Order: sequence, then C-alpha cells, then structure tokens
Amino acid sequence: MLNNIGSVYDAWGQYDKAIKYYEEARAIDKKLGREADVAVRLTNIGSVYSSWGQYDKAIRYFEETLAIGKKLGREADVANIAQQTLVRRMNLGVNTKRRSNTLKRHCR
Repeated sequence: MLNNIGSVYDAWGQYDKAIKYYEEARAIDKKLGREADVAVRLTNIGSVYSSWGQYDKAIRYFEETLAIGKKLGREADVANIAQQTLVRRMNLGVNTKRRSNTLKRHCR
C-alpha cells in the first residue's frame, strides 16, 4: 500500500512525498526480511531521485539494489539496474571509461 502511494506521488511530481512513502515501505520490508522487496523500493527511490535530477543520489540507490540483486542471484534484475546506473552516470557526465567499467563490474 505504501509503495502504491509513493507511486502516485511520483506520478504527480511530488518527489519528496514519494520518497517518504517508498522509504516507509522499504523499512517495513527490511524489518520483515523481504530482501527482494527492499530492492524494489530502492529502485523506486533511485528512479524518483533520477526524475528529480539528483542523479548522484539515484546512483547510490541503484548500487544498493545491485548488491541485493547479486546476493539473491537475480541476474536479469542486476543487468537492468546496471543499465539504469549507466544512464544516470551519463547524465552526470561521467567519462566513458568509467561508464564502461560500471557495465563490466555489474554484468559479470
């Protein structure tokens, strides 16, 4: 439910409220040991920060998601998040070599 409320605020462009609800959902999922759901919340938060133009924060959340995805053996999710991380790095103007290293590091 909290995740859905966050999605509505995200769609309305009320990013601070979206993050608040996503963070609440993440805290509950973490407390219940639902790592896959925690990863979804982290991705949602990263996406909000990206929409907000705060790419550095988005990258941090995507990298947390990557770590969980690797731990859980969810290769398709890891590849998707690695791609999103790369796009945010490009938005930040990070050099090409670093972008290439990001893909190599996360898509092994």
